[in-house]
Amino acid sequence: MLVVGGGPAGLECAPVAARRGFRRVHVGEASPEVGGHLRWLTGLPGLGEWGRVVAWRRAQLERLGNVTVGLDARLTAGEVRAYGAELVVVATGAVWCEDGASGMDGRPIPGADATLPWILTPEQV
Repeated sequence: MLVVGGGPAGLECAPVAARRGFRRVHVGEASPEVGGHLRWLTGLPGLGEWGRVVAWRRAQLERLGNVTVGLDARLTAGEVRAYGAELVVVATGAVWCEDGASGMDGRPIPGADATLPWILTPEQV
């Protein structure tokens, strides 16, 4: 099994798959560290405790002998296909919408436009 992405979803998927009997679970993470958005989220005021989530999940992966993590492994679609895994889970995360489009109906939310200098997404903070 190949898990593309070592953020929160990938870090949850890999140990669950490993415990459910997959012989080998490989995690490919494009960054030099696992954790995804939780790595920068911990720098926001009052959210430092979220770092424990990443540390705990990383420790869980290290305990499992059938999980390997490849860092700095930005995989293209062709590389994923060529990898040869019987099952691939894409857990590459998401980014905040900057144009103010509502997730409910796709229409802009009045005043929610991160192109304006006084409005920021969490990633911009």
